[in-house]
Amino acid sequence: DLHTLSWIVQRRYGFDPDSYVAAGVYTEEERRSLERALKFLWTVRCHLHFLTGRAEERLTFDLQPELAERMGFASLAGGDGVERFMTRYFRVAKEVGGLTRILCAKLEADHVKAAPVGLERLTLPAPVNAAISARGFVLEGGRLNVETAGALDGPSNVVRLFALARRAAADIHPEALTLATRRTKNMPLNWRRDAGAREAFLEIIESGVATGKTLRLMNETGLLGAFIPEFGGIVARMQYSMYHHYTVDEHTLRAVEALGEIEAGQHKAQLPLSHDVAARIINRRALRLAVLLHDTGKRDGDQQVEGEKAARRACARLGLGKEEVDLVAWLVRHHLLMSDVAQKRDIGDPRTIAQFADTVRDVERLRLLLLLTVADMRAVGPAVWTEWKGQLLRDLFRLTEATLHGGRSNEETVRRHLSDLAAQAKARLVAASGDESNLLAGWLEALEDGYWLNNDDTALAWHARELRAARGALLHVAARIAEQHGKTDVLVHAPDRPGLFASLAASLAVEGADIVSARAYTTRAGAALDVFSIQSQDRRAFGDDDPYALEKLVERVRRAAIKDVDPPRASQVSRRAAAFSIEPWVRIDNDMSANATVIEASGRDRPGLLAALARVCAQSGASIASAHINTYGERAADVFYVQDEQGGRITAPRRLAALRGKLDAVLRAAEPPAPTGARKAPLAVGRASTAR
Repeated sequence: DLHTLSWIVQRRYGFDPDSYVAAGVYTEEERRSLERALKFLWTVRCHLHFLTGRAEERLTFDLQPELAERMGFASLAGGDGVERFMTRYFRVAKEVGGLTRILCAKLEADHVKAAPVGLERLTLPAPVNAAISARGFVLEGGRLNVETAGALDGPSNVVRLFALARRAAADIHPEALTLATRRTKNMPLNWRRDAGAREAFLEIIESGVATGKTLRLMNETGLLGAFIPEFGGIVARMQYSMYHHYTVDEHTLRAVEALGEIEAGQHKAQLPLSHDVAARIINRRALRLAVLLHDTGKRDGDQQVEGEKAARRACARLGLGKEEVDLVAWLVRHHLLMSDVAQKRDIGDPRTIAQFADTVRDVERLRLLLLLTVADMRAVGPAVWTEWKGQLLRDLFRLTEATLHGGRSNEETVRRHLSDLAAQAKARLVAASGDESNLLAGWLEALEDGYWLNNDDTALAWHARELRAARGALLHVAARIAEQHGKTDVLVHAPDRPGLFASLAASLAVEGADIVSARAYTTRAGAALDVFSIQSQDRRAFGDDDPYALEKLVERVRRAAIKDVDPPRASQVSRRAAAFSIEPWVRIDNDMSANATVIEASGRDRPGLLAALARVCAQSGASIASAHINTYGERAADVFYVQDEQGGRITAPRRLAALRGKLDAVLRAAEPPAPTGARKAPLAVGRASTAR
């Protein structure tokens, strides 16, 4: 871009870049910014060539740590060296974008486009300049501009420029954007508390679907980060992992835009619950501010705690009342909670729902938290949001909403309430089965309430059909493709035995299937009922384009139910993934569930990892009741609910220590030698970081 600017200037004005200031294109400060950007980018490019020994122009993950070290970006309290280096890179790129916009404004002002001549000038519409309600502003050819440079004197008018553009549904003229950028850098002290500026900014926040577009434009000029310094701290901030596709500020703006789309009903078919919830919320301004501020804690310390502090400062400075400040701060503090519970906890466990409902406290906050969670997840990157994750959130919302409506937060009352919901699920299954309902009598009492709560009506009906079709056979394996959820479900009904779950998981991994969820149930007759949700390597429903592959997988699973299958050997880690040194960790908790020990194991993702971890549990006498599988780029985070031989929690300290050590060894076996300059990848999205 900088080279293009140079050629344009030479062609149009006939001078070299050293004469930018004299020609009135840039200020002296902008000229120095141009020089710094050129120096930085040339330095990076030269190091890339020296490091690779060729004309390499791609700044890939595996090269970034070494480049950061060569350019002197040491790891400090404020961040790792490679993150500081890449943040500097993105800030330079942002500066280049601003310089490009300024030159474009100059070109347009100088009428670079040839003026029409002859009869042509009579056929073109005359430019339209229309006054608008705010003094000093004008609509020029459908774009908002200022009548004079003095129109942007004072902070209130600079912010009002963007509020007026939103109100008029008009783009902003490049000249006005350039002037706003320059004014932002020379604001008076305490300008963020200017009443007019605050009023204009809150008008933008309350504008609904247009909020994201306006905030993005403010960020491009530097105004957003200057007016909300808490947001300014995350501008161009890079997160060094394969999970995060965008800088923090870009992710945040995408989340604001995602929320606006939900509120406008643009994804009604795909997000039916979110659409319905969005129509019923009361505190819309608080929600939008929470989305804007939700990642402002990604600087130092605990993300959620620091984010809450930042949100309180920003909202108080904007003049919000205490109740609204508290609500925004609460949403920011807990913005990871709902996705954590939905993806990592057993929502059929009464304690899970009781604890979550006790934190949320009321239905309005539950609705706001759902919308914040959906917007946040959909803005992480391509293919991160799936219908399966949406279903998990819907299930958690449904059970929690029913609990809150009933005024139930005590664990025992929640248990009774969930038992009633399980009975309703059984009744719906019987009603849907018609005349065959008598065949279900034994099946209805064979499983605990958790089974009826963790599966929707469609899944329950499918299970019942398959088990009726088995006609009492001790072993039955079936699969179905759930295209709507982007997954394939595999149902296994078999005689229970130690290591069965691990063998089944290994057989799926051998066939190249990625397990996205797993549930293990035991009937009162002692049979195992295991349900796996799987995908192909490209995150599609396994076998949707290859029926033979699905048939082959079902047959292998059937054999694995009879005889143990070893997990596949770990494949060589790609150069891209090897750039991250993953620090494994294991956490064991006996407070999350009343009748199971909860194990969280996180490390480098690889085929067969779930099977290897499950094998350790089986060899240690720990029976897996459910497994919750999550992947964040290069890091896997698997959660197991396990029980001892008597069906309760594992409490012996020595046994727990031995189990932790064996699981840790499995995780570390997947870690390759760290490449030069590699750094430890962050814990997955900051979730539960204080507990680890």
